[in-house]
Amino acid sequence: MSNFENDKVSIRERFRLYYEVVYNNSQTKMAQLTGVAQGSISDILGARGTTPGTEVFIKLKRADKKLNLNWMLTGEGEMQTENGYNISEPMKQYGATSDIGQLAKVLLRSQQELVSVIRENLDIKISGSSGNKKK
Repeated sequence: MSNFENDKVSIRERFRLYYEVVYNNSQTKMAQLTGVAQGSISDILGARGTTPGTEVFIKLKRADKKLNLNWMLTGEGEMQTENGYNISEPMKQYGATSDIGQLAKVLLRSQQELVSVIRENLDIKISGSSGNKKK
């Protein structure tokens, strides 16, 4: 979970925190490493108060695979994760104790749900055909 109360911290404030921690308060370094224009960074961090747009988030993510965009947008999870996705929190609901176990349970459940949907759709098509049912 984030160090901040999610509803009290804006995207701009999380952007500033990310900038301070990862780029050590250097707009030049951030601009060079991410491809985000230094003027845009200045607008976001400065008095203008511009909220970062989609292009900024795309460039940040491309430059930093560990950036958790969910954290950047909502404040949920950690700023950076091992692979850029915070899989621990959403998958705790499945009762797994490790990330690998959690991932396995989610994939298994997703597969079971997919099979169920396919079977339902096949049953509808078969029962809806003109007398040619296969059993």
